[in-house]
Amino acid sequence: QALAASHPSSTVLSLLDRTDPELVIEDLTQFPEQTWPTLVAAHRVTATFSNVSRYREKHGIDVHLAALLVTAAVIHIDSGQGDAERRDLAEAILNAREQLPAPDLRVTLAASLAPGPLEPGIVANESGMLAANLLSAKLLPDTAETFNQPIMDDWATFKAALLASEQFRSFMAPNLVRAGHVAELLADAGVPQEVKQTIVGGLNDYAAAATGFEVAAIAQEIQRQGWSMAAGQLHYLLERDADADTIVGIMAASDLSLDELLAVLARMPHPYAELAGPLSGPLRLPSNVATENLVDRLKQHGMIRVRRIGSEIGVYPFGG
Repeated sequence: QALAASHPSSTVLSLLDRTDPELVIEDLTQFPEQTWPTLVAAHRVTATFSNVSRYREKHGIDVHLAALLVTAAVIHIDSGQGDAERRDLAEAILNAREQLPAPDLRVTLAASLAPGPLEPGIVANESGMLAANLLSAKLLPDTAETFNQPIMDDWATFKAALLASEQFRSFMAPNLVRAGHVAELLADAGVPQEVKQTIVGGLNDYAAAATGFEVAAIAQEIQRQGWSMAAGQLHYLLERDADADTIVGIMAASDLSLDELLAVLARMPHPYAELAGPLSGPLRLPSNVATENLVDRLKQHGMIRVRRIGSEIGVYPFGG
């Protein structure tokens, strides 16, 4: 140690090169500060809390320390460190995106410090897997505050966090699900059905801020998956100018009374609106499963007559 203190970095390294390669420095402060980058770069320093903290105080998380941490993949807690100190180092490592690009490694290193749950704002400036990895490691509160961070505007970030969350279903609310995410969320096979059901059941609120294009995408996805909707929700989709053929497709999967069915039809554009009351003349409708389901039901109630005409369905006044 005395020799190290009186010689430059090159001399110290030369001496270390002649020692057992397994020999590493347990206490960085036993060597002069100017040698630290050289020693850390040579990976001859143990990645303890004390060594990493002291090096960071003098040099930050530079390329040398980053390389050591990549190799170590863990920071060993030695003794005497309080919660605040461990949390401070954990946050510094998580924020060292440029030096440590892999979010999973940063989270692993932070978790080794046992800092406890961190402030949700730690993910504020990084999209991707960071939030999800932190949730999985129990380093981020699994609460509404985390999902209310602006970074959750990014679909990939939100989806990864949602899938990592164990509690999202217990606190999910319209303000936590961006309107632009609703259609993608419904379409994603990995999203739990309970989450999708909550959104479909509360669609008026979850789609309130959606654009016309987004509402159309939501309605199409509901139709594609065969979700049942209440009459009030169908009225809402009509108010939002959802495509009439899409509405007919949703109606086919929905348990509507005859009065509810007719009330929805009455608000639809031609030719479907004419089906809500006595027909004044024949209609032609596209021939598909949803339309056939609709006209067959009206036929069963003695309201219309039906005849297939090529790729269309001919609908006529009953008794006419």
